[in-house]
Amino acid sequence: MYENKSVNLNFIHCVRPGDHTGIALTLFGLIFFVFIFIFINIIPTNAQAVAEADSTVKRFPPVRVTADRIISNSAVDYSPYSIISKEQFEESSSLQISDVLENVPGVFIKNYGGAGGMKTISMRGTSAQQTIVMIDGMRINSNQNGIVDLSTLPMSFIDDIEVVRGGNAAFFGGNSVGGAVNIRTNIDKQSAKINASAKYGSYGETGIDVFASKPFENFSAAISCDYISSDGKYEFERADAGTIGSFARINADFSNFSLSAFVDTEVDEWIYKARVISSMSERGIPGAVTEGNIENSESRLDEKDLILLVSGMKVFDSGNSLHIGI
Repeated sequence: MYENKSVNLNFIHCVRPGDHTGIALTLFGLIFFVFIFIFINIIPTNAQAVAEADSTVKRFPPVRVTADRIISNSAVDYSPYSIISKEQFEESSSLQISDVLENVPGVFIKNYGGAGGMKTISMRGTSAQQTIVMIDGMRINSNQNGIVDLSTLPMSFIDDIEVVRGGNAAFFGGNSVGGAVNIRTNIDKQSAKINASAKYGSYGETGIDVFASKPFENFSAAISCDYISSDGKYEFERADAGTIGSFARINADFSNFSLSAFVDTEVDEWIYKARVISSMSERGIPGAVTEGNIENSESRLDEKDLILLVSGMKVFDSGNSLHIGI
């Protein structure tokens, strides 16, 4: 008998190339600059208000905003799961989320080659279309092909990652035969915070990310910026007519730039979350290597993605809650 009863009404709006991308990117730009305006203008205003109060201290009730774990629900009590903490993937110095997930038992990452190759996740022999990927409990799988390209997801805003193996369509929705991956975010509600890091690896792999958050009187906000690039010129050996030669892969470079903005607030016992994640990537598509021929492809792929998640949650008691999202 399940103790936890919840209603999940989750919808996702993802805008991809060819689907009003210009309008979506304009919307993101407006939201992003609103956050910049808040950070620049509200901080001095608050400082001035305190100075003019003649040392009078004003106290406001604490704002409690939480992101529920999917593994805390009784519906998945008997499903095997793993949790990857922020400290774990920071210590691994990984450039992409796929590098962290590939070490989880039962998880298979299909890597199409180098940092610029598409990377999909599947579990326990199922397909990538049968594994749900979520951010704070809201699925981000493509409505067109049902998969998620992990190579374009930024890492700076991640608090931890939950991986539940085994299907539970009643809880996660359709196409979750393999399992679910839940990327959890967290905004510091106590003090302002700024994190920055830089990474460099083989084949020109470079990663730079910046994350900043600040709590205000009635809400908490954060912004992040991530950049990844790689030249992809790795060497390989190939036998041709009995002769082994060394070659270098060409047109395999990759660059991805992401901007994200987040807001958490609590109003009348409702917890509201807004997440905007935009990414712009460019990658080369190397040619095929076959017997007697190495194709020198000059094909390029430019992508622009926008993910907008808005959700509300109300907890009635320890066993009942309502989740609504768009």
